[in-house]
Amino acid sequence: MKIFSIYDLPGGKDSAELLGNEVLGPAFPSEGALRAFCRASVRFYERGGASEPCSPDEREEMLVVMQGRGRVLINRVEHPVAAGDVVVLGPGDTYQVLADEVDPPVVLTVAARIAR
Repeated sequence: MKIFSIYDLPGGKDSAELLGNEVLGPAFPSEGALRAFCRASVRFYERGGASEPCSPDEREEMLVVMQGRGRVLINRVEHPVAAGDVVVLGPGDTYQVLADEVDPPVVLTVAARIAR
């Protein structure tokens, strides 16, 4: 699991390289594994809303907080997130997005299946 801001990546606020950059290494945690793009979705959370608990088994997921703020519960540990944050989850990580009561998040989720 990694959490970072898109603003910390090379390219600054205009562009960002999420995979294979020198600052963070590969964004997805299973280094060297082949990946196949699996799906992407955008969710607009309601104030105080929450996702169902998720546990990607044979895939990695990247959550990009596009706007708003909230918390991500990862393996029973709560992490605050806000616009610009990126959460990278590995196979077996269990997570749930919890929306802020005032400024709920909009979250882009990108999943990649690991080919072994």
